[in-house]
Amino acid sequence: MKVDFINSHYRRTWARHKEEFFEAIDKMGSEGQWLLGEEMKRFEENFAKFVGTKYCVALNSGHHAIYLALKALGVKEGDEVITSSHTFKATLAAVLDTGAKVIMVDIKDDGLIDPDEVEKAITLRTKAIIPVHLAGQMCDLEKLEKIAEKYDIMIVEDSAQMIKSK
Repeated sequence: MKVDFINSHYRRTWARHKEEFFEAIDKMGSEGQWLLGEEMKRFEENFAKFVGTKYCVALNSGHHAIYLALKALGVKEGDEVITSSHTFKATLAAVLDTGAKVIMVDIKDDGLIDPDEVEKAITLRTKAIIPVHLAGQMCDLEKLEKIAEKYDIMIVEDSAQMIKSK
């Protein structure tokens, strides 16, 4: 079976915006501003507007974004973080890099984290839940937020495959 990892939407987007992408790369390379330059600042401002938030900090990877979010929440050695059993290793590595323990829970038929399984896995050491949105599908955040509020724990969304879906 052949799996098409580069779907037709990606191909159309690339064809439509290829010259813009090359121009932006050429500009950053010519100015030597791969990091912390005007292009990055403009990207952060535009992305923040796009997703409807006040701030955006561009990082090198989703792993580091999750790691920094967990560290900002005070997640440390001895803590537990619940996440989906259907995820990429970067999600798990971000948790492990804080010193916390990964608690993986089962998924529903749609491939997304099962909120009922999340609630069953919560202990006194649980500090955060990381729902993993996949292929443009959004986890049941309404139910997860109720669970997080009930147990006074935080949610850090892994949105690497889903930006601004509803």
